[in-house]
Amino acid sequence: MTSNPHRPGPKEHPTDGETIRLDQFLKVQRLCSTGGLAKAVVQRGLVEVNGKVELRRGRKLRQGDVVSYDGYTVPVDFV
Repeated sequence: MTSNPHRPGPKEHPTDGETIRLDQFLKVQRLCSTGGLAKAVVQRGLVEVNGKVELRRGRKLRQGDVVSYDGYTVPVDFV
């Protein structure tokens, strides 16, 4: 999967300081339009974190993790 410059920009990151849940990340990065969709795509095994399929929507992402879904690859960056 590759980065796509045509993807809409991210919203603000609602985090607990140093982590963000995978489903939240998919929403704030506008990779999924709703939390329900984020939950569904994770549960179907369509999302990768650091190159491995992730089935836990509550997976805590940290700075430097890389999320891939639907042809997009987005690094986790809290800056």
